[in-house]
Amino acid sequence: MSKELIEEKVNSVVNKLKDLRIEIRQDIVCRLKLLNYKTNDTLGVSDGNYSVYELNGESRVNSPYFFELTFVSDEFIKIEDIVDTDVQIRLSDSVNPLVRKDIYGKIYEAAEDSVVAKKYLYKIKVVSPMYYLGLTNKYEIFQDKTVVDIISEIINRYNQLLNIKIDVKIDETLAPKREYVTQYDQSDLEFIQMLCEEEGYSLIIDYSSNDPYSVIVCELNEHAIVKTYSSTCSFNHSKKFKTSNYVEDYYDKNNPSLDYKLSYGANINSSVKDNDSTKQLRTDIKKEKLRDKLNLLDESYYKDLNRYTKIDSQREYSKSNIIKGVSQELNINDSLCITLEDEKANKKIDVIILNVIYKGKFENALDEYRQNVKDNEKHELQYEVEFESIPKDINYKPSISIKKPRINSIVTAIVSNGESNTKDYENTIDVDDEGKIKVLFHFERNRISSCYLRVSNFYAGTNFGSQFLPRVNSEVIVSFVNGDPDLPIIIGSLHNGENKNPYNLPENKTKSYIKSYSMPQYEDKEGYNEMAFEDKRGQEELSFRAQRDMNTLVLNNQLTHVQNNSKIIIDNEKEETVESNSILIVNKDYTQNVKENHINVVEKEKLTTVQEDYEIHVLKDFNTIVKNDLKSIVEENVVTSIKNTLVKYVEKDVSDKYLENLFVQVANEMGIDIKDSFHLNTTNVLLEGNNEIVIESSSGISIRSGSNVLTIDNSGIHFNTPNYNENSGNGGVNGMEVSKILFKESQKIKQKPIFSK
Repeated sequence: MSKELIEEKVNSVVNKLKDLRIEIRQDIVCRLKLLNYKTNDTLGVSDGNYSVYELNGESRVNSPYFFELTFVSDEFIKIEDIVDTDVQIRLSDSVNPLVRKDIYGKIYEAAEDSVVAKKYLYKIKVVSPMYYLGLTNKYEIFQDKTVVDIISEIINRYNQLLNIKIDVKIDETLAPKREYVTQYDQSDLEFIQMLCEEEGYSLIIDYSSNDPYSVIVCELNEHAIVKTYSSTCSFNHSKKFKTSNYVEDYYDKNNPSLDYKLSYGANINSSVKDNDSTKQLRTDIKKEKLRDKLNLLDESYYKDLNRYTKIDSQREYSKSNIIKGVSQELNINDSLCITLEDEKANKKIDVIILNVIYKGKFENALDEYRQNVKDNEKHELQYEVEFESIPKDINYKPSISIKKPRINSIVTAIVSNGESNTKDYENTIDVDDEGKIKVLFHFERNRISSCYLRVSNFYAGTNFGSQFLPRVNSEVIVSFVNGDPDLPIIIGSLHNGENKNPYNLPENKTKSYIKSYSMPQYEDKEGYNEMAFEDKRGQEELSFRAQRDMNTLVLNNQLTHVQNNSKIIIDNEKEETVESNSILIVNKDYTQNVKENHINVVEKEKLTTVQEDYEIHVLKDFNTIVKNDLKSIVEENVVTSIKNTLVKYVEKDVSDKYLENLFVQVANEMGIDIKDSFHLNTTNVLLEGNNEIVIESSSGISIRSGSNVLTIDNSGIHFNTPNYNENSGNGGVNGMEVSKILFKESQKIKQKPIFSK
């Protein structure tokens, strides 16, 4: 047999099969089984199965499936008995008994519909157990966990209640741990869907079994359900341009000058090729995105940015090629990787089905309807599905359908140290090396502290700025970067019922202050530092208080101008060190009152200039010690008044020179003790005594005038003169009397100190 003949026969068989397939019609039976409902055996409904009259439903990747059914019962059913119970829906084709579809779920809603020929019709809505997770609303914080860890933790909470099992098929080494994730005013389902969409993960919610209900977290292209056979259907492929060229950047607070910008998606490799015009558009049309937050992937933010940029690009591109189709086959469902074959159009393609809409009407459920069906309508389709899919070689990333909640205002929180009972740790500080602190948000139901959050200060820069760290149990104001609950920043603090104002209001309404608090606080007193402003008219005041030490460093000049009085009280010691000159100018009186010792040490010269009187009043001893010379210059009089003894001790010579007269007045006796010679050189000498004058010498006394000498010694009295007259008439010479200096009466009175305490 020739090759041409064989091909002709094969084509003939294929065409006959196509014609035969077209002629074959459905005979679908749909039955409902109430798995948890106790049936009424007396009415003959012993197996708990009911005929389904109508079915509509939808299943899609990343969403719980649902089916709305109308079923027929011979018995009356209390709808409250079946709500929230498990059911099984079985679709079978009488034409091909080997083909069937089982759908398991829970009755979310049940309603009585009508009564037809003594049969009861009910409408129910069957949903995936995951649907119930959409009925919650929660606030919760997760820290240092991967997205898969978070999803698993949430779903496992419902393992017993809803009989759900999660199956993770993600390589967790390819995704980082998230430092901080907030579920804010979201249902558990929305939160899970949002996380999957952000990470490009897919949720495959399987309805084919309830032992248990299975939820698969995966990359859809890697873990879609693969069918080895093809599906005969009609389908149409559509393509539209989507911007896949993403340019993304990130601001790294730890490296603010580092450029992270990168791009992805300018060139796409796919079985669906771009024409030249599309290629040009794909290169030139870009989407820019600045990411507010990244997490470390292999110790790198850059790798995480690269991962997200790739996800965003693939997400957009997967929207550009959509294959929509219609099929009557029972095996079509979402998350299915299958070959579609359109025999009429003679085309086929490998696809991944993303969502399916199910429609079925089974009039054979009611005998009354079956009898009234016309012969030409008996073979009309009872079951049909519409689906959307993408070519299987296109990396699927779910579209963003869940909008991330935004906190477009501020919230308050309580500062924490990681413990839930903050009252026990008040007035302590828990801070990391970047000055960040933890808080307890009021909305966090488990009272789990946040991660370390950045704290706003009114001034910040490289090696300069301000710092006021909120303390544990204080209330703070929290804002969010771009409203993102995952990016909180502390911007202020508040007083509350426990942390009250330090000064009573409104009495102290004119008082402004910065007041700190010692940590830990003293047991017997309140410790604090304070800078306070009083603005009440007539009582304006600026005050500083240091609990212990106060240090002031001025690198250049300091000027203090006090327009009225200045008073300094020091309860202990005071020390001043002036490295250069010190000048004190007092325009009026200057008083120093030292109750104990007063020591002045001058290493070089000391000069004291007094324009008028200068008085030193010493109640006890007064000592002056001069290591070298002492020089006193008095331009007018000197008066020295000594109430007791005056002792002068000079180790070497003493020389006194008086330019005018010298008068010494001694009230009683006067003695001069000279060990060696005494020399008096003067013009005239007058010795005058009211009683006796005695001149005594142990050796001898001589009186000499010119060549005449009178000598008195131990041997006698001797005259050496050429002319000796015993009774001469010469009256002798006269000595000059020195006039007395009279002391003024004012200088004789008792001296009193002029200073006062």
